[in-house]
Amino acid sequence: MTSVELPEGLTSIGDEAFAYSGLTFIKIPATITDWGGAPFGENLTSVELTEGLTSIGSYAFAGTGLKFATIPSTVSVIGDHALNTSSLLSVTLLGTTPPKIMARSINSLAVITVHGGSESAYRNAEYWRELRITDGKEPIVVVENIVNTVIWHSQTLDIVTASNRDVEVIIPANADWITYTPTRSMVAKTYTLSIAENPKNERRTAYITFKDKQSNESQIVSVEQSEKVVDNVIVLTEESDLGRELDLRPDDIADLTIIGVGINANDFYILRWNTYLTRLDISKTATTFIPNSAFQYTIKELLLPENLTDIGDSCSSLIDLESITLPKELIKIERKVLMYSKLISIVLPAKLKSIGVDSFSGNPIKYVTSLNPNPPVFEQGVFGNCPIEVVYVPSASIGAYKSAEGWSQFANMIKGI
Repeated sequence: MTSVELPEGLTSIGDEAFAYSGLTFIKIPATITDWGGAPFGENLTSVELTEGLTSIGSYAFAGTGLKFATIPSTVSVIGDHALNTSSLLSVTLLGTTPPKIMARSINSLAVITVHGGSESAYRNAEYWRELRITDGKEPIVVVENIVNTVIWHSQTLDIVTASNRDVEVIIPANADWITYTPTRSMVAKTYTLSIAENPKNERRTAYITFKDKQSNESQIVSVEQSEKVVDNVIVLTEESDLGRELDLRPDDIADLTIIGVGINANDFYILRWNTYLTRLDISKTATTFIPNSAFQYTIKELLLPENLTDIGDSCSSLIDLESITLPKELIKIERKVLMYSKLISIVLPAKLKSIGVDSFSGNPIKYVTSLNPNPPVFEQGVFGNCPIEVVYVPSASIGAYKSAEGWSQFANMIKGI
């Protein structure tokens, strides 16, 4: 299935409804009001939004391959990160009144085209003024990567110009951290800028002119480079700020530590898209709950905060997980939390009261330690297909565990600690 037209009358799209499908096109009816969490996957490249639609939900198209989007005149709200995907090149708005957006609702590199003499309204609207607004009439010299935000590392940046332009690149003297070397043969009118590493703890911005040699028409390309940061440590001071912090860092971080305020559901959705991550330490955050589908399958080592009380239903697909320490304040584990991981042993904290269906099934777990003197409620298949050899429990509770539902199946393996 590569194409779907959702029916009029439908009001909601479920969490990850098409996230792992091969869907490349979808038509959204005007009746949708609940977009769910990360509903679409990276294969999605085209969308049709029906006139009458009033909002686009947070993270609706984050992480997709969407390149172009046309927003109906009826849309009044575009949620956080709704159109913030790196592939997005152009957004066309049919309405003359700017919809309400957040700071990171739309990819800042995209060209925003508005109509009906509304350019001034958009340029003066909150957050819209930070994007590149055009009425579609100005000369187009540069067609891709007009507004650029890059990380502090040294790197190259490709600027694509219109195919019928012979362009001169003019870099101001105060932007000596950017260089351009003309090449003899140019492919698809691509101009490659070399950007030096930023050694300072402050952002820097350059405005580079791309001038058509024949018509003298020109266009400004901006390059904003982030301040130098520690790549694998993030200090969160506000919720929903994780996306901005990750934008300052390379995409291929394998070992990440997050410190500070609690990580909310939207931030977990962002983390899930990092397929390079093998070690994640969130033990020094104020996170108390982990939502569904929170982690990427590549994680091998996971450190959780001590004040965590609840791990969500099917929160992960951590098939490579080899080590996890469950926090001492944890009271509930939902169903299917750590199925088919690579855990050899697990320690269940003293305050844990219930363990959901199939929570640890399919793991090569040999050793289980439960520190609660009262056997936690044990639902079906908690340790299904696990080669359990020993279950350690408080010595005074051996009898209680041997007779407790679920735990009794391990009666001959239960030992005191």
